[in-house]
Amino acid sequence: MPSGLFISNDLFFISKVTGTGTSLGYPIRVISKASAFTEALANPDVNAVFVDLEQKMLPLDHLVAAIPNREQVTVIAFGAHVQVDVLKAARALGFEAVMPRSQFTSDLPAIITHLKGASPA
Repeated sequence: MPSGLFISNDLFFISKVTGTGTSLGYPIRVISKASAFTEALANPDVNAVFVDLEQKMLPLDHLVAAIPNREQVTVIAFGAHVQVDVLKAARALGFEAVMPRSQFTSDLPAIITHLKGASPA
């Protein structure tokens, strides 16, 4: 079953994202330590990584470099709409989608529905 990883330190938002995933039958594992990220990526069911651009545990370039099967994993980043430079930096690293937090929140059910249909290799 496809699943996702969520990199964030925001406990309220973690609950919202994982709750949406659970309600749609798409498990989302929360990563709260950089050391857990590589281990979690070893799961062949992981087909997406959701990145809160306000998290400080894993620099964006290290995050991208840590994904061994990058072509098989969708990376979606979101952050504050006023952090234009941070959003641009994520886009420059080749994330599939970079958006303001409000858009991520409203689009999350559709994103998860799409990811559930996309099978990881």
